[in-house]
Amino acid sequence: MTTLQVELDHRVHNRIIGSRGAQIRRLMEQFKVDVRFPRSSDENKNLVEITGGEDDCYDCRDELLNLEEEYVRTEIHSVYSYEM
Repeated sequence: MTTLQVELDHRVHNRIIGSRGAQIRRLMEQFKVDVRFPRSSDENKNLVEITGGEDDCYDCRDELLNLEEEYVRTEIHSVYSYEM
């Protein structure tokens, strides 16, 4: 069993988790891992833990980082579009 910690901008956690946790449950089933997000009272609000098989954890981490990048890019694009 492997546990990875990954820094994901806390502002995108809700989008990654999805409505009622549907998206994160889908990812956990797809990669056969457990993903835990920090509590709002935790010191580091960006630190997410992934637990499971080693390869599965790394694959899930890559997917989470891709989702984070996509969401950040979408937000930046929408902010610039709004300002124009």
